[in-house]
Amino acid sequence: MSTIKNMQAFTRLIGYCTGYGGKYNPGRQTLHVGELQAQLEAVRQVLEEVKETKVHFNDEVNARKQAFEDLPKLAASVIRALKAFGASEEKMADARLYFRSITGRRPAKPIEKAGSTVEPVPAPVRRSQMQLAYVDKADWFEQLVQTASTHPGYQPNEPELSIEGLNSKVKELHACNQRVMDARVAWSNARVKRDKLIRDEEESMMMTARAVKDYLGAIFGFNSLEYGQVKGIIIS
Repeated sequence: MSTIKNMQAFTRLIGYCTGYGGKYNPGRQTLHVGELQAQLEAVRQVLEEVKETKVHFNDEVNARKQAFEDLPKLAASVIRALKAFGASEEKMADARLYFRSITGRRPAKPIEKAGSTVEPVPAPVRRSQMQLAYVDKADWFEQLVQTASTHPGYQPNEPELSIEGLNSKVKELHACNQRVMDARVAWSNARVKRDKLIRDEEESMMMTARAVKDYLGAIFGFNSLEYGQVKGIIIS
């Protein structure tokens, strides 16, 4: 059952308990109407937290997508600059392999070139591994930048292609991945908190509702009209 439906069901239960007036007088503090209302409000607040953290997570995912959007073009420019500045064939082979790793344009079985220091590249990741794919892209780009930085002749005048500019881009990519990870954790923690309040703790909404119904059955009788009003209220 959805959180909203659980809250609606619990609200109905509180309404019936309130309507019984002085007849509803449980000795257990957590079953008092005021406590029931406080429990409902706690769930309402954590539901807002779930919504807010989900929105924040989506925003960070979108921001990361934008940050990585120009990566293939930028990596290609680094490759062309390296070639223009006279990088060795071995260094170009390493750089091209990093580029293929970033863009996914690589052979299923990478060909090892003489003198290349690059390890064979794994097969492209699936969409289910999107987070890992972004982390890998940032790592491959960082290694491409390191390859360019070790070539003394690599000295472009364009700020975005300079080693300083490229290192700034590397930091941006890693920061984007970290923010997405942090936002995912915050969203997950909020959902865990919500589930605990609704069903996964001894004093959860679900357990409280069961206790209220048991109490009503005890004081009015399980065949009474009063119990009949609440017996169909389910929190799950």
